[in-house]
Amino acid sequence: MQLFENLAHSIARHSHRNCFFIHGIFYTYAEFSSSIARIRKALQINSFDTEKNIGLIANDDLETYAAIIALWLEGKAYVPMSPETPIDRNRSIINQAEIKTIIDSSEQILLPEFNTIESKKLEATPINLFPNEVADDELVYILFTSGTTGQPKGVPITIENLTGFGSVLGYGGQH
Repeated sequence: MQLFENLAHSIARHSHRNCFFIHGIFYTYAEFSSSIARIRKALQINSFDTEKNIGLIANDDLETYAAIIALWLEGKAYVPMSPETPIDRNRSIINQAEIKTIIDSSEQILLPEFNTIESKKLEATPINLFPNEVADDELVYILFTSGTTGQPKGVPITIENLTGFGSVLGYGGQH
């Protein structure tokens, strides 16, 4: 939990600074915060409280990175899916992770048969970076690998795992 509080504080504190450089464009932390807020609000309206795993079409854009933080602040886990991956593999991942909602920043929605949040089309909303209360053993993401079988297999990562990894890199939750 402390990790997300520290992250939110850092994003707010550096609002005037550049956060990302994507496809030749600089984005500030303020723009990042705004995108996070829009996605959080859409999650609150368009997903079920009991829904833990949210699919994320992993594009290289501000909305995809903001979606990760928005999901963490909401206490939900993301399941990244590549837009380049065959649709049958993504559907297998969706079934295994019991995904009902997908966040997609693509120009054309990749899986229109699912409850989809189109993150590039969301309305502005007040910034909210305060994380919901969640336990350290809650999932933050599930990474699917093919392994030796060629079939997708999910590897769950918890807040505790993420905090431990951050500590190894010098970004632990207690700084």
